[in-house]
Amino acid sequence: MKCVQGSFRAERDLIIDFFKPIIDRHVRQSKYSEDVRSELTLHLIEIIMTLDLDKLRCSTDYALINYIKKSLYHCYLHISMTELQRRQKEITMRMMT
Repeated sequence: MKCVQGSFRAERDLIIDFFKPIIDRHVRQSKYSEDVRSELTLHLIEIIMTLDLDKLRCSTDYALINYIKKSLYHCYLHISMTELQRRQKEITMRMMT
C-alpha cells in the first residue's frame, strides 16, 4: 500500500483492478449507472492516496481489504441516498406544476 501512495500508477491500477468486482456489483445494484462507477473508483483512489497506515490498529492485508470494501459500500449508500432524494424532489416539482 505504501508504494501506491508514492504515486506509482501501475500499483494503483492493480488495486483498482482487485476491487473492480466490488465496484461492478454496486454499479449493477444501481441499475448500471456509470456515474456510480466513476464515483466509487474516485473514492477508492482517495482511500489509497490518503490512508495513513501508521494510524491503523491492524494493518494486515485482510483488515485493509475489509476496510476498503466497507468504505466503498458506505460510499455507494451515500450516492444512492443522494440520488433518491434528488428523484423525490424532481417528482415533487413535477406534481406542483
